[in-house]
Amino acid sequence: SPLRPPAEIPALLRRDQVIAYIHAHLTDPDLDADRIADAVRLSRRSLYRLFHDTDYTLMDYLRRARVEAAQNLLRNHPTKSISHISREAGFNDERSFYRTFRTITGMTPNDYREQFQRHIVGPFLDEYARGRTPIPCVRCNQTVKFRDLLGVARELGADCLATGHYV
Repeated sequence: SPLRPPAEIPALLRRDQVIAYIHAHLTDPDLDADRIADAVRLSRRSLYRLFHDTDYTLMDYLRRARVEAAQNLLRNHPTKSISHISREAGFNDERSFYRTFRTITGMTPNDYREQFQRHIVGPFLDEYARGRTPIPCVRCNQTVKFRDLLGVARELGADCLATGHYV
């Protein structure tokens, strides 16, 4: 793909700054466009304009980042309640969490957790019980992480994806 014109580079750097701010404050349920704009010293209009040439809006990005955080919590904390996870991921209420999660992933948080347990954790435990040394990362990379990573890369309009893994 061609190199970006120099005029686009400051906008890309500003967008990176906004994205870094979002991730640093993701768990704050009051995080919104006004707070982000104030923090990065941009007008709301300029802030929204940074995302104009992407496949998502500023608020789409915020919602997706929160769902990603919730997915990590669901995978890594199987006993934590869904309401606790929704709060930790920055959602105001459980209902909006369920709705947003389902819209983005195509399944409920409970289904996501169950699928992870069934496809990753369950086979790991079965292999371990048989005296084998399971490698859950292989299956998880194929069925969960790589699929999610590729989806995010596509949403960001990435020209390529470097994982550090041999494919």
